[in-house]
Amino acid sequence: MDLDGTDISLSVIILCDHQWEFILDAIASVEVDLETVDEILIATSHFLDSEEQEILNYLSSQGYLICQVPDDFHQAEVLNFCIQKASGKYILPLRAENKICSDTILTALEILDAQSEVGVIYGDLKFFGQESKIQL
Repeated sequence: MDLDGTDISLSVIILCDHQWEFILDAIASVEVDLETVDEILIATSHFLDSEEQEILNYLSSQGYLICQVPDDFHQAEVLNFCIQKASGKYILPLRAENKICSDTILTALEILDAQSEVGVIYGDLKFFGQESKIQL
């Protein structure tokens, strides 16, 4: 539950290994539709250089939830750790070097709300500086 007592519909987990040059763009691509995104978690390891730590401190001061995990965690362990911390009914994992279109988020939520048997939705991914391609 968030502070005003309403349910959190969507938590976005942004996995950032060492792609700090993309993190603000990834956040911006998610925040285009703040009516849909209720919570953003930034996942990273404990081992950060001073510049990365400065970025993390800034993001924390802006209200983003920071999930620092042990350096030896595999990506699945990082995601599972963050899912336990997330409050949303739905979870959207996103790597820092990816971006997402807000209409994709809305469409996915509509499908999930209408068809409870659907568990995972994939889409057309576009990497920063690269052409898009379908990921299955």
